Amino acid sequence: MTTYRISQLAERSGVPATTLRFYETAGLLPAERTTAGYRLYDDQSMERLAFISSAKLLGLPLEEIRELLAVWEQGVCAAVRARMLPLVADRIADADRRLAELSAFSTRLAGVHDQLAGPAPEGACGPDCGCVSASRPGPISGELTPARPRALLSDDEAWRESRWPARWMPPGSASGRSSGSGWPGRPPGVRRSRTGCD
Repeated sequence: MTTYRISQLAERSGVPATTLRFYETAGLLPAERTTAGYRLYDDQSMERLAFISSAKLLGLPLEEIRELLAVWEQGVCAAVRARMLPLVADRIADADRRLAELSAFSTRLAGVHDQLAGPAPEGACGPDCGCVSASRPGPISGELTPARPRALLSDDEAWRESRWPARWMPPGSASGRSSGSGWPGRPPGVRRSRTGCD
């Protein structure tokens, strides 16, 4: 049986070693350990990693990928497909909802652009000039969402971005999955590795 150190697996798979460590901590990619504490992987780890990467490309969160891996380990493709089908359907619905929100926001921006391109009023800005919203002043509505969709971030990037203020998105443009806490941290059960190995 061929075994790989973490650096070798990272080189063969193209997945950074930091992400491989994160996957282990998150319960997605188990690793054997040498007596010295170094991680060891095998060919099945490569296949598992390929499955994780494919699921991430579909925009599936790590929690759902972990559930899928439990089915995938049984070695029955039909069972994996049956579990994936509703998850992909949910991603389609999310994508369609985001497209509708972006389309509405684009229409709103186009209206403001048309106002700004017209003749400026005499004197100060007002509700009809395009510089000031015609709505009543008050707290800004809208949600904080990452600057890039989380599906396009590496797991390390997604975790780092979740620790800092995200950019403001216009009302109705967020996915509606805000946790309400405002400052999400690491995924449940995930700790920073304290080992000095690999």
